[in-house]
Amino acid sequence: MFKRNKLHTALVVTSVALMSSAAVAETTSGTASVEITNAFSLVETTSISFGNLQLTNDTSSGTNGVVVVSIPGDANPMTLTAADPTEASGNILAQGNPAVFDVTGAAPFTTMTIDLSGLNAVTLTNSDAPPATPTLTMDLSGTDQAFVVGGANDGLDLATGDLVTDANGAVGLSLGGTLTSDDSATAVYADGTYSGSYNLTITY
Repeated sequence: MFKRNKLHTALVVTSVALMSSAAVAETTSGTASVEITNAFSLVETTSISFGNLQLTNDTSSGTNGVVVVSIPGDANPMTLTAADPTEASGNILAQGNPAVFDVTGAAPFTTMTIDLSGLNAVTLTNSDAPPATPTLTMDLSGTDQAFVVGGANDGLDLATGDLVTDANGAVGLSLGGTLTSDDSATAVYADGTYSGSYNLTITY
């Protein structure tokens, strides 16, 4: 009887061992993906305007003193200075305004990079005036004339703080600059609108 029980136990143990060694395995495939979005929106919502000016220059000498009109990027008014009023002078008839650019759809709380150094000599011409009409030179390269709108550094100029997006990935730039008359003009400034274009680049 005892031997029979031992044999039964041995068979049971052997059966369990065989069942344990016959485990079933399955294999399946997994997938992975990621979406990259480097693009964002950069739009000029307000063009820079130097208002309405009266400019007078001495065309007899060919070496006029320059008139410089300055627009800050903040709320301060536009100013006009003449290096030598006996050679060139002017008056502000109507105030202008800085340019405003809006960044949207960027990464939140991210510092954006902007280089204004290439915007130091933008020529403004009067397309309706005679060819000899003098031009004006616009300079938008001054970081102290460019102010952050929104984000962590709202109200700071770019000489003090960076362009940093807010929680929604948005930030603005209020861009001021200077406008300088031609110091070697041999003709008077004709009435009309003087305009020019430039490219502004903002990157991550």
